[in-house]
Amino acid sequence: MQKRREFLKSAAATVLSTGAVLAAPAIVRAQTPIPKTPIKLGVIGFTSGIAAILGDAGARATRILAKQINNQGGILGREVQLLFEDESGGAKKVVERFNKLTLSEKCDAVLGVISTGNGQAIGREAAKLQQLWLSWDGTTQKGLTETQKKPTYAFRSVDNEMEAIGGAIVASQLFKDAETIAGINDDYSYGRNTFAAFLTIFKKLGNPNVKVVAELWPKLGTTDYSSHVAALKKANPDLIMSSFWGGHAPQLAKQGAAVDLWSGRKLAFISAGLNHSEMKKEFTPEGAIMGYNE
Repeated sequence: MQKRREFLKSAAATVLSTGAVLAAPAIVRAQTPIPKTPIKLGVIGFTSGIAAILGDAGARATRILAKQINNQGGILGREVQLLFEDESGGAKKVVERFNKLTLSEKCDAVLGVISTGNGQAIGREAAKLQQLWLSWDGTTQKGLTETQKKPTYAFRSVDNEMEAIGGAIVASQLFKDAETIAGINDDYSYGRNTFAAFLTIFKKLGNPNVKVVAELWPKLGTTDYSSHVAALKKANPDLIMSSFWGGHAPQLAKQGAAVDLWSGRKLAFISAGLNHSEMKKEFTPEGAIMGYNE
């Protein structure tokens, strides 16, 4: 049987040796010199088209933060340098720009990307190149599970269906008496997924028996909603939900107001908060819910 003194001596030796092993990486890190070169961050966002309002906002926020960091001495004394690329032109072109930032410009990380399709493509490329990608939006939940099941290099700052969930929670409290609902959303994954999420939450927290009387799916970029407005008026829903997020949100509001579509109806514009300054009171119904996910 081991004596108490022998046990304490062996235990102390174990602790000290373990501590030395655990401390070794810290010593190595302390001896590693910090580079003097700038930290290069690529930024990809829309600079033209319907999504430019999102790209401009993201770029502006990134510039503001980089300036604040640099004014405070940078990151470990290293200046933050930003290199911008446009997100327009489709996934193939965006992947080429991502590769340029990674391979040619030698960026330490890439920020941005708003489109779901672009995000799915960039996620795969980030894994291939082992490049850190910090996404602004990039994909819906369905797109994430389909193409990035175990992302190692891709991170996202926002769940881009939260506005549907939050909007439905508010609507379920304010509009729980709605017996019928109609949706008008862009015909791509974001539009379809947000309507599905909104409907699920509204049924759970508001009226479980609410009936869908119309589902309209205009192509992204449509500006004339006269046929859709007519269909909504014919369906005569108590509640209308839309995830229009760009300049098309005020366009729909204007065209609906022109034929008195909003009178006597509830409206949940879950993403129109992005364009709140353009949602004028002369065509935006009082009491409408407006949200935003950024």
